[in-house]
Amino acid sequence: MKKNEIDYQYLYRQGIIGAWYLRLSQIPLYRMIKSKKRRIVCSCRRRFGKTTAIVISIIERCLVSEKLKVYYGSPQLNQTRAILSQVMDHIYMYAPNLKPKYNTQDGCYVFENGSKIFLFGAKDTSELDKCRGQEANILVLDEYAHFKYRPEYILKEVLLPMLLTTRGKLVISSTPSKDLTHPYFNLIREAQIKGEFFTHTIEDSVKCGDITVEQQNQIIEDCGGVDSESYQREWLCRVVPPISSLIIPEASQKQDWLIPEDESKRIRAMVNYKYYHHYLAMDIGSVDYTCILYMTYIFEKDLVIIEGETVLKNEEVTTKNIAIKIKEKMNTLWGDKSYHSAVADNNNPILLRDLANTERIYFSPIKKDSLVAMVNYARLMFQNSRIKVSSDCQYLKDCLLFGLWDDNRKAFLRSDSLGHLDALAALIYGVRVIDQRTNPIPKVEKENIFYPMSEKSSNTTEFFKSVLKL
Repeated sequence: MKKNEIDYQYLYRQGIIGAWYLRLSQIPLYRMIKSKKRRIVCSCRRRFGKTTAIVISIIERCLVSEKLKVYYGSPQLNQTRAILSQVMDHIYMYAPNLKPKYNTQDGCYVFENGSKIFLFGAKDTSELDKCRGQEANILVLDEYAHFKYRPEYILKEVLLPMLLTTRGKLVISSTPSKDLTHPYFNLIREAQIKGEFFTHTIEDSVKCGDITVEQQNQIIEDCGGVDSESYQREWLCRVVPPISSLIIPEASQKQDWLIPEDESKRIRAMVNYKYYHHYLAMDIGSVDYTCILYMTYIFEKDLVIIEGETVLKNEEVTTKNIAIKIKEKMNTLWGDKSYHSAVADNNNPILLRDLANTERIYFSPIKKDSLVAMVNYARLMFQNSRIKVSSDCQYLKDCLLFGLWDDNRKAFLRSDSLGHLDALAALIYGVRVIDQRTNPIPKVEKENIFYPMSEKSSNTTEFFKSVLKL
C-alpha cells in the first residue's frame, strides 16, 4: 500500500503509530516501554531517536486511555518545550489536525479524551513546583544524566512519590554525562540486574543499517578520533572519565597514590614515624560537607601521607562535635602526639575562634592564592608521586577521581554525592603549609654516620668532613 493510500486519520485515532512510523531499530525500546515493566532505563547514542520512540509509546497510551496523566521532564523547562514541540510536529506530520492542543497556562498537551502530557524542567525548585504533590501514570525523565540541580533528591523526594498511588511507569533516558558520580549510573547498574535496561550504540546502528560505515568514520573524525571522550561517551555510551574537565586528572590516569590499609599500618610502624610532623587541614561547608584531613609528612622521602578523614554534614557541624571527632581520630592515628600545624578555610573565622578558645584546637586560616594556582601545586605533587592517600579516605578518593571543574573552569562543580568537593579543597590547603625544610628526626650518636642531616639546606661538604673525623 502506498503512503497516499493509508488512512492516517484512522490510525492516529486508534492509537496505532509506532508500528509503521518507527524504524526497526527503535521498536525494541518502544515495546519495552509499552510492556508491563514499571521502570525502564535506557542509554542511547546521539540522534538515535529515543525521544521519538518514548513519546510515540506515550501518545498511543494517551489515545486509548481516558484522563491519563503523563509528566515529561528534561534538565530545563525551555529544553523540554523545544524537544516535545519538535517531536510532536514530526509525529503528527501525516495528520496535523489531530495533534493534541498545547495548553500554555497549564503547560501540557491535552487530548480529546482528557489525557494530558505535562511538561516540566529540573533547573531549580521553581521549575519542579508543578510536580510536587501530584500523581502520574507515566513519568519520563529525558537526559536525566544531565540533571544538575540535586538529581538524586529530585528523583527520590519529588518525582517518585508521584507514582506511588497509581503504581505508574518510570522511564529514564539519557546519554552518559561527564559527572561519573551522577545517580544515573547507579540506576543503570540496577536496571541491568533487573532486565530493565535498554542500550543502542553507533555500532548497533551500523549493524542494522541505520548508519553507514562512511558516516561512522565521519563521526569519528568529527569527534577527534575513536578514543576521544566525545565518541566514547556520546556514540558508544561508555562511562569514561572526562580528563579535560577533571580537577586532578593525574589521579585518574594512574592510582599509585592510593595505598591499602596494611600499607598504612606498615608506615605507622616505621622506626622514625614517632618523629614525623602531623598536620590537620579542614574545609568548612555550611551547605555541603565539612571535611578534616589528617596528614603526615615523611621527611626523608619528601612524601605526604593522608592517613585519615572526618566528614561531617548538616547538624553534625558544631564546634563541640568537630573537636570530638578530631581528638578521636588523632588518638587513633597518632596516639598522644598532637599536630605540628593546622590550616582551614578562612570563610568561618567564628568557628575557628571557638575551636581555639573552647577546645584548644588551633586552626590558622589559609592565605588563599588563586584556585587554579593552588590546584596546580597539588597536581605537581601527584605528578611527582609525592602524595599518598589511605584507602580509608573514601570521600577524598572520590573527590580526586571524579571532581570536575564547572563550565567556566573557575570553581569546583557541585554534585549531590560529593558536595562542593570539600575533601579536595582541604587537600590543596594542607599541602601548601607543610614544613618541607625542617628534619623532625633528632640527631643520633656519632657511630651512625648514615643518619639524615638535620636540615635539607645544610652544607654537604661540611657534613662529610664531620663524618671523616669520626
